[in-house]
Amino acid sequence: MNIHILQHAEWETIGQLGNWFSKKGISYSITHLYKGESLPKGKIDFLIVMGGPMSIFDDEKLTWLKEERKFIKQTIDSDAKVLGICLGSQFIADALGAKVFPGKEKEIGFFNIKKVNSHSITSKLPNKFEVFHWHGDTFETPENALNLFSSSPTKNQGFIYDDRVIALQFHLEVGTKEIKGFVKNGEEELSPSEYVQSKNEILNQNFNFDKPNSYLFYILDYLFQNN
Repeated sequence: MNIHILQHAEWETIGQLGNWFSKKGISYSITHLYKGESLPKGKIDFLIVMGGPMSIFDDEKLTWLKEERKFIKQTIDSDAKVLGICLGSQFIADALGAKVFPGKEKEIGFFNIKKVNSHSITSKLPNKFEVFHWHGDTFETPENALNLFSSSPTKNQGFIYDDRVIALQFHLEVGTKEIKGFVKNGEEELSPSEYVQSKNEILNQNFNFDKPNSYLFYILDYLFQNN
């Protein structure tokens, strides 16, 4: 299976995804788009699109975004499995024809989400749980997709399409190291409000990352078991 990852920023790494791949003995490749690396050629069986500090439409600043949007759509249309995280989820929504737009509130820090529709991919996840967020944009649920999660400020926090394409607006892949990277590189966004925590609040959270990591692993298991 050809597994490929699109990474948009040095500090927004695959995080605990790497541990899951290692445990399964699965190899993968990465395109570091922020370094100017080219998109891969050939068939992709499973594409993972990571987060990033940009908008998916920042074409004037980042000329490669247009080609990336095209590549993601082509990959989805090829019947590949696709997982998008944060910015990656917005790319997927756009590829499926849904609107991507600035949310009413930025959501940065540790906040609850809840399940809104039942699906076997989320059957082992609790109805409500706390996750890490760092986003300002959001999306509408694409046609023929099922909205899976929501939060108080963000109606659409994730969806599944065709039982093989998963979009998650929040971050299940992070651990302490990744959180420090977010804060170090995005500190200017941390103007505390109802849904934006301060630097100290984020860094001093006594948060059990094992739980959201395990939810991500279950989602990955589902994708790999449903060929």
